[in-house]
Amino acid sequence: MSMAELLDKAGRYTDGQGYDRVDEECEAFFYLLNEIDGGGPTRKSNRPLMNRVDELFAPFASVARAALRELPDEPSAE
Repeated sequence: MSMAELLDKAGRYTDGQGYDRVDEECEAFFYLLNEIDGGGPTRKSNRPLMNRVDELFAPFASVARAALRELPDEPSAE
């Protein structure tokens, strides 16, 4: 999946009704997507785009890592 696809999906997901898991607004994802699509930076920054995307997804990565620790190592043989 490309970075543009990832940002688009994340933006659409966070724009969905009832989304309240992480304190990110859909606009944050769409601003970065706009920058990739050639719209230029909507929010001025001297930091590389990849670093800003990493920072934006950090809360999601943290939740995913925590959830992975809760999963069993092997599927049960039931």
